[in-house]
Amino acid sequence: MNFKAHYVSQAGYLPEHVCNDIINFSTELGTVQAGVGNLNKDGGDVNLDVRKSKITWLETKWIADWIVPFVSEVNQQVGWNFDLDSVESFQYTTYNEGEYYGWHQDSHIGDPDERGIKRKLSLTILLNHREEYEGGEFQLIDTAMAPHEEYDKRVLTISELKQKGSVLMFPSYLYHQVTKVTKGTRKSLVCWFSGKDFR
Repeated sequence: MNFKAHYVSQAGYLPEHVCNDIINFSTELGTVQAGVGNLNKDGGDVNLDVRKSKITWLETKWIADWIVPFVSEVNQQVGWNFDLDSVESFQYTTYNEGEYYGWHQDSHIGDPDERGIKRKLSLTILLNHREEYEGGEFQLIDTAMAPHEEYDKRVLTISELKQKGSVLMFPSYLYHQVTKVTKGTRKSLVCWFSGKDFR
């Protein structure tokens, strides 16, 4: 496991056969155009200037059994110690050639929902081999502030997301993006862990 203050990564955490099972299961369900804004099962507003990709929502215990213990352990190990009490539906995401997701946050500091719940940790797992596509780099900005020109030097390209099954976890308020895929298809699983607002 690799901890770099702003994120945690682990190469090949999810076994290849589990990655394949997720891809096959999701493919059978079919995909829809991804939205932005209200990112839950009800979708959101499609805005191809911000996000162009396909998604499938998954609610399966066997996926949670692989991921939830990892998140709980890492949350304590690295000292985040976020109060977490729920995990949202898993999102299978594909980026084909020309597709991307621009700079965004999964939650905002001080912006809980009507129940007082907010996303605190975001997790993404690369489900296919890095050599199966070009472009599609995952990038983070090491600040909760918006990505402006003066913060270009803080852009981190997450090089650890190379091996199939590699996992990346980071606080949901950090700005991040997936750059445009220039060849092939990038496949990933995304999920969010939530809890009461930060104290």
